[in-house]
Amino acid sequence: MVDATTAWITALGGALMITLAALLPWFRLRLGGKPWDDVFRDPRLRRIARIQERLAQGALGAMGAGFLVSGAGVLLNLPPVPAQLVASICYGLALAGLVAQVALIIRSRRIE
Repeated sequence: MVDATTAWITALGGALMITLAALLPWFRLRLGGKPWDDVFRDPRLRRIARIQERLAQGALGAMGAGFLVSGAGVLLNLPPVPAQLVASICYGLALAGLVAQVALIIRSRRIE
């Protein structure tokens, strides 16, 4: 029972993360954020902000996909090795997105 509960929580958390990733720009604007055109005058900084937002969406979505596959693999009685391999690839993609965000932040500080 505990394993099934943990798997359900993991899978639902992953689905929630994917949903939040898809709605990230909408949430940013609804929670007081401004459109990037109003925030930055320099078109390069606007482009970097949009790219960074897409990278954040991708990283959050990939992490959510990893959690979803990890939880659904247990619930659907999938073979553990392929399910964990797919989950590990998703986690690696999320980490790559976060590293790309850091590189983009460092690059954008030079533009300012």
